[in-house]
Amino acid sequence: MTSTLTASIQALRNHFQHLRHLCISDVSDGHTATEEAMITTRSLNASGKEYLLMVVAPEFQGMKTLARHRLVQSFFQQDFDTGKIHSMQLRTWTVVQWEKKGSPTSVRDDAPCCNDNNNNNDNNNADPPQHPIGTTARIHFRWWDENSEDDLRLAKALWGNPRVTALIGGPFNPLQVLNRLAKECKNKTVEGFQYWPMFRASTEEDPEEPFIGVCGLQRYTGETAQSHNLTNVVEMGFHLLPTFWRQGYATEAATAVLNFAFETVQVQAVYAGHHPSNVASGGALLKLGFEPVGKEFYPITGLEHPSYLLTRPASRIQKDGRCIVRGESKHDNHAADLDSAKSEDNAAVVLATLKSADINAVLNDDDQAGKDAKAATQAFAASLAELDALLAQDSDSD
Repeated sequence: MTSTLTASIQALRNHFQHLRHLCISDVSDGHTATEEAMITTRSLNASGKEYLLMVVAPEFQGMKTLARHRLVQSFFQQDFDTGKIHSMQLRTWTVVQWEKKGSPTSVRDDAPCCNDNNNNNDNNNADPPQHPIGTTARIHFRWWDENSEDDLRLAKALWGNPRVTALIGGPFNPLQVLNRLAKECKNKTVEGFQYWPMFRASTEEDPEEPFIGVCGLQRYTGETAQSHNLTNVVEMGFHLLPTFWRQGYATEAATAVLNFAFETVQVQAVYAGHHPSNVASGGALLKLGFEPVGKEFYPITGLEHPSYLLTRPASRIQKDGRCIVRGESKHDNHAADLDSAKSEDNAAVVLATLKSADINAVLNDDDQAGKDAKAATQAFAASLAELDALLAQDSDSD
């Protein structure tokens, strides 16, 4: 690529976050400006060059051709004014338009691209980056690819679905979906995590891998972290397509993501929240071991959303009576099971242990603290049946 246009082309690349293809061809030898053009147009001079420029980007969706051309030409205005360019023929296409035309690499066959790394899609055949979670029992995780038209289609199918986004500020228009996808791709670069796309893992009986939705993390610095004096916190969330609701995919995915958050990212805590109408999400979060910590204002919905934290220590007391894990048990029959559950760093395991154990044997009746803990645990045990029914709904948009 001619060095005279390097800055302009780089600025163009930076503007289009999802640039799919860029080709600039120097055709000055066969297309010289006429003397009349040089006289009547101040940007034309004898040393000017003519270029063919092709720009393919999904951001062109919904823009008229003239608006596209004006946008692209604006990056080269200085080059026109200084005479580096005297003429430019443009092709500005969406990815769909480009693919319908056979995905040409340049405007004309006799004018090959002269810019370095002209095709951002050249890496599509490379192996995708390895995912830190990979595959669970039923779910395959991967990274979003900002240069993939397929991924843009998946993003629109998910975040453009009013049933998925009804309680998280939706429905979202195509530009909002595009911005959301760009945000997730930026999180990959900056943080090393995102709301990852998920697919049902293939089996011999069913080799297809349909798109399920997303589950993942984003950095969190909100009021809940501040009020708890936490500096290294992430927020976990999941959005699933309706076809995959109430089948346990949200819980399975969230469990893997939480393990990644604590073991790989080494966070102090994981935050989560949900729309006040989405009661089942609260049940899912409790099942995962989260502790209610109040409410937090959510600007997109304009409502106070119930908020939860999952902290790293395995042994903790939840004062609202939902879960009691107190010190060591003096009763050998259940102490080993309880200690084993605590070592899992998962409150859901502790709950299951307390549910199956004899509460009188696990907790000490000799001191007031033990009696209080026993009473709280009994209250929790009484509501387990109701909670289990709630969790069965397995809410999938949080």
